[in-house]
Amino acid sequence: MTGLVATAAVRVLADRLMPHLWAADTVVTPLSRGPGGVGITVDEGIVTSTGAHAPLPHCPPEDAVHGCTATYAKADAVGFFHSYHPAAHYWPLQLTTTAVLLALVAILTVIAFRLLGRSTGGAARDRRTTGAGRGRQDRRTGAAQGRRTGVAG
Repeated sequence: MTGLVATAAVRVLADRLMPHLWAADTVVTPLSRGPGGVGITVDEGIVTSTGAHAPLPHCPPEDAVHGCTATYAKADAVGFFHSYHPAAHYWPLQLTTTAVLLALVAILTVIAFRLLGRSTGGAARDRRTTGAGRGRQDRRTGAAQGRRTGVAG
């Protein structure tokens, strides 16, 4: 169950981060034309008279009938902005996201093998230094000393 939750979390995280891994295009349109641009939306909102970008204000139902003009006038809006990824960005975004996920998998694999080696490697080290392993080590050490002194071990 933990693996399923972790996989779902990675998928949601990748979907949230993907639009921000590549530079987006931004289109600014006048209020009379409405928001423009088609693709994967990164951010959208209104442009104020100072040129600042602000989130879309909530338009109450009574103003929605009139195209939210009163709400936009109160917010000092002069246009819309839409930051998005056009269709041409689809594959570069997919490949960049895949590269990030593969790097994450490689890091997690290295960590898993180090933890596995740490938890099982202690027993293997103990076997090498006790019993039959010690005799083999002594012979190697003796042979190395014999080479230095000229005496065979």
